[in-house]
Amino acid sequence: FEDPRALVGCETRVTPPVLRLADQNAYAAFSTRSRQHFRRRFLEGADGRAFSYADVDRITGQMARLLARLRVRKGDRVAGLLEKSPEAIMLYLAVARAGAVYMPLATALREPELDYVLRDATTRVAICAPEHAATLERLGAGGGVERILTLDTVGSGSFCDEFRDHDGDFDAVPCTGRDANAPICIVTWTA
Repeated sequence: FEDPRALVGCETRVTPPVLRLADQNAYAAFSTRSRQHFRRRFLEGADGRAFSYADVDRITGQMARLLARLRVRKGDRVAGLLEKSPEAIMLYLAVARAGAVYMPLATALREPELDYVLRDATTRVAICAPEHAATLERLGAGGGVERILTLDTVGSGSFCDEFRDHDGDFDAVPCTGRDANAPICIVTWTA
């Protein structure tokens, strides 16, 4: 049936094709679906900046390439202590594209809670709003965080300064196989 409304009253159900996430990186699944909408708008920031699917593909590739240069590998943790912004969403996708695990940290967490999470998760890189940088520098130095970068709500900060220098062509890291880091499950939560 070409028209799903024609199925009303029928016992047969038509379902869209299923992407087998177990067979691919979460970003690869997103990218597979987004290619048909490449020129369409994907998201818009509160400040009016708009990003197409093509923009997201290029920017997440640049971000993933920077993460790889920072020695983020498959299964590594990347923490984000950020306010909502288009770049924060793209960071999540870039971390998945790099095969790493994104850890969103609630901006309401106090210093002892942040310290515990960063140490317990063995965080390799943390990206935070500029106002949290001093706290994370203090905590990260003792907690094994190798690099702390900043990202604000309008696309500025040390993270943006560095990723914009990179090529956006980056193949999603496969997240299947029999090694100790596969498969990777991405879990997000909100308080």
